[in-house]
Formats: sequence, structure tokens, C-alpha cells
Amino acid sequence: MKKQLIHMTLFSAMTLTLASCEEGHNDFPQLERPPVSLTSFLDDYAPAEQVFTVDATEEFRITGEKGMEVTFPAGSLLDGDDQPVTGEVTIRLIELYSKTDIMLSGLSTESQGDLLESGGEFYLVAEQDGEALRLNPINGQWTNNPVQVRFPVAPDNAPDMILFSGGPSDQNPEELTWIVSNDRVVGIDKGYYAFPLPDLNWTNLDKFASYPGDRTNITVQVTSNSAGGPLDVQAWLVFNDMKSVIRMPGSTTAGTGYDGLLPVGMDVTIVAIGSDASGHLYLGSKDILTAEDQTYTVHAERVSDQEAEDFMQGLNN
Repeated sequence: MKKQLIHMTLFSAMTLTLASCEEGHNDFPQLERPPVSLTSFLDDYAPAEQVFTVDATEEFRITGEKGMEVTFPAGSLLDGDDQPVTGEVTIRLIELYSKTDIMLSGLSTESQGDLLESGGEFYLVAEQDGEALRLNPINGQWTNNPVQVRFPVAPDNAPDMILFSGGPSDQNPEELTWIVSNDRVVGIDKGYYAFPLPDLNWTNLDKFASYPGDRTNITVQVTSNSAGGPLDVQAWLVFNDMKSVIRMPGSTTAGTGYDGLLPVGMDVTIVAIGSDASGHLYLGSKDILTAEDQTYTVHAERVSDQEAEDFMQGLNN
């Protein structure tokens, strides 16, 4: 199997980053932020963080706006002294179901350089008086009384999903990847994935997308005739035949963490969003069938934030 790397070339300096859903509530490695206008766009249109106030003394359940349910047994949260928490606690939840959700949250569907097909992702943490809480080991995923999750199965979600948690890449500790936390296939019960919660952090229901053919690199060049100067750009590869999204590396020398990731012969849309020095937003896209060692030019035009968001939502159709 031929293995090469995915990388990105721009006509201007470029920094790609992970956009946090709320500053101070993102446990991924802290990468450099994108330019202010891109950060604002991602923050404005990313799936919203939902906040719940509950009593941890007794069993409680939260239900997300998109249907995710989590049931916590009494005493299932511990404080910094490893003591069971009582009284009011704050639960924070973000639900990601679509390719657009994943893109706007600054994430990718890959695990240590292997392509993943997603069934959905979510962020779940607990706090009391500003202090992060953790799961009681007696309520962990391998116990008889775990925190139970029911996560809606969308029509385009595939079976055979396993659980991943967010963590640092083996190849670059400052880069995010998904790490297997439970390789048992997640069961489906009446339209929900049903499973014990592995941790209070980001969790991903994915499966490895196995392709026996060659893997290759592509180069993307982003241009614009209307920009008043060089663009700062963030770009993704959006797979049209499955729920997979890859956030492309941010410079001509980055990208070794994606070595061997991209199969040849895949129907993919390249999406690039950039901003100029004045903060104006630009959008470009190109539909391709991946081939070996190709360079693709994406032309970006100035758009409004709403036009960019509408286009990205259309990628889910």
C-alpha cells in the first residue's frame, strides 16, 4: 500500500486551529487560534453549548436539545479530593451530529492518521463552583452502575460504531486525534446508541473506514481575485459518500500526522474559508475525485457569514 501525506499549500501565510466551543471549557490541546474573523465565524455558528443545573445528591438525567440523554446515578461525581459531590452542579453539553457540526467545531474524523466514519460526537463535563468534577470509578463504563448515555441515531449514521475520546496525537502531541476508549461495538436501542459514558470530556462514536487501495497526498491552493491582500484560510476535506470530515493542516510543512490517510478514488468536496486583513470572509469549494499526487486550486469569493453557514449546512444533503 502506497502511503504519502496530505498537506496544504497557500499563496499566503496560514494558521489552522481548533476552535473551542467556549473558552475555558475545552480539554483538547491548546492549538494556535485562527484569525479573529475566522474565530468569530466558528464561534457564532458552531453548535451551542447547553448548560444544566442539577442536584448531584440523587440520580438525575439531562436531555440535550437534539435528543441525547444522560443518566447519572447518585454519587457518580467526585470533587478534587475524591469525595462524592452533593448539592447543585453544572453540566455542560455540546451535541454534534452532522458534517457541518464537526467542521464548525474545528474537529476531524481521524484517529492517529486513520480515517474514521462518524456516528456523532459530544462534549460532556461537570463542574461545581467552577471546579471540574470527574466520574466516580464505581460508576465507570466497566461497572454495574455506570453513567448511561442514549445518543440519537441519525438516518445516515452507520452501525458498528465504537467509542473514542479526544487526546494528543502520537506524531504531534499538540495536535488533536481521536483515541479508542472502548472497542466494543455500540448497541442500538429504539433509535439510540446506548452505552456507558467512558469519561467526562469529548466522546466520539465512530468506526474505522477501511479501504484496501492506495493512499495519496493532495495539495490545495487557495486564490481570490477580490481580496485586498493575502487571505488567512481554514480548509476541510468533506467526504460526500460518508460522514467524514478532515481539517487540513495549516502550512506547507505541516501534515505528517495525516500520512497515508486519504484513499485514492474518493468523492470529496474541498471547502476553504478565509479572511483578509479587514476581516471580510471568503468562501471557496471544489468537488474532486481524489487521485494520486494532484494539486487543486480553490477560488474563494467574498461572502457574508450567513452565506458561508448556509453553504456548509448544504454539505449535509
